[in-house]
Amino acid sequence: MRTLPINVRLDGRTVLVVGDGEAAHAKLRLLAKTPARLRVVAPDGWAGLGDWRGRVEVTARAFEPADLAGVALVYAATEDAAADTAVASAARAAGVPVNVVDRPALCDFITPAIVDRDPLSIAICTNGGAPVLGRRLRARIEAWLPQGFGRLVDNAAGFRDRLKAVLPEGADRRRFWDRFFDGAAGDDLLALSDDALGARLERLAQTAAAERDQGKAAGEAGGEVLLVGAGPGDPELLTLKAHRALQQADVIVYDRLVSEDVLDYARRDARFVHVGKRAGHPSWGQAAINDLLIREARAGNRVVRLKSGDPFVFGRAGEEVEDLTAAGVAVSVVPGVTAAAGCAAHSLIPLTHRDHASAVTLVTGQLKGGGAQSWRGLYGPGRTLAVYMGVTTARDIAQGLTGDGAPADLPVAIIERGTQAGERRVYGRLVDLPDLVAVHAIESPAMIVIGEVARLARDWPAEALAPLFADAESRAG
Repeated sequence: MRTLPINVRLDGRTVLVVGDGEAAHAKLRLLAKTPARLRVVAPDGWAGLGDWRGRVEVTARAFEPADLAGVALVYAATEDAAADTAVASAARAAGVPVNVVDRPALCDFITPAIVDRDPLSIAICTNGGAPVLGRRLRARIEAWLPQGFGRLVDNAAGFRDRLKAVLPEGADRRRFWDRFFDGAAGDDLLALSDDALGARLERLAQTAAAERDQGKAAGEAGGEVLLVGAGPGDPELLTLKAHRALQQADVIVYDRLVSEDVLDYARRDARFVHVGKRAGHPSWGQAAINDLLIREARAGNRVVRLKSGDPFVFGRAGEEVEDLTAAGVAVSVVPGVTAAAGCAAHSLIPLTHRDHASAVTLVTGQLKGGGAQSWRGLYGPGRTLAVYMGVTTARDIAQGLTGDGAPADLPVAIIERGTQAGERRVYGRLVDLPDLVAVHAIESPAMIVIGEVARLARDWPAEALAPLFADAESRAG
């Protein structure tokens, strides 16, 4: 983010608007919805105050730096470049945040497009770059968001103290609000009177407290673990269920293959625990990760174990489910787009095709304990191989498959960081696979697609099946 969206309290504070044209009127219309004290400085006064008369203090003269005394915010809206620049300079010298209309480079803060459902507000900011787009997005949200949502906020705020008495633990209260707002459609809640809404809140709070007490009496862990597939990296490939899990998590356990763009969708005040390998940090073993998940769930937390791709496709989720179940911890799995499907689709490689492949095999290039994969029988005519974790074993893959009868010139595609920024695609022949990895300095994560379908990639080059080196066959044998 280039700027930080924040809400500023203006109760009893003064906001100064300098100018009296259309831009100044627009700012004053917005500010009049707040409890701020409003002051206008303009050479000709302000003849068009209308309904604002008595609410706005007007000084009919040119701006002077002394006008900034006691001011919380200032808007420079004279529509004169020199005058607005002078206001901005004086404001900065006085330490008063300033907004210069239509000149974002001079602004300390930017007023976003606002959807107002007081006390609920939604801000849309383009950092001054495309205000028309901001207004269009606001119009879409305005059309979708019912006017009565502000009343829901008021009722929820009024119930906070009561809920704290019934559910003292913060995690329990977060789950209560998730259940309350997920359990009924917005229109259903809006149709309730304030008394009926209060009664529903009380009933749900008592139910939540009873369930908590029953769980404690039975010795059950108060929390739960969700094994969530993050997809291959593009955050837009997250499922709706995965997105909801990230928004409701107390603790998020993730590793290096989960992209920062995906983590941006998580609840801001969740606790993030990185369990991947990082330089200068101790490595986490699977047993330690499982112990962490169990410990956090027993502490009453909703834990998301976030995994690249799909948890049950080379994600070791099976081991985690076994340990969590044995420990009596509630566990569920949210499937994700596995890397083979995501990377192939992004490259326009069909894993199956009526003319080329009637079967696809997902296989890992690395076995538990560093053992060698057996490539015998894995490839045959009309098949596609999608190889996970095959970068460091590329030579074994090429030798194993060609040794089992796969054609040396079988098309291969290597997709590094598939679906993410910085994605690279490298194409060639099976026999050249280890050299392709070395020459192009391929790094994990990378998906290797082997089979005739690879040549259907969006950018398959005509020379891809030419020998990479003159002696490639002899060196690969």
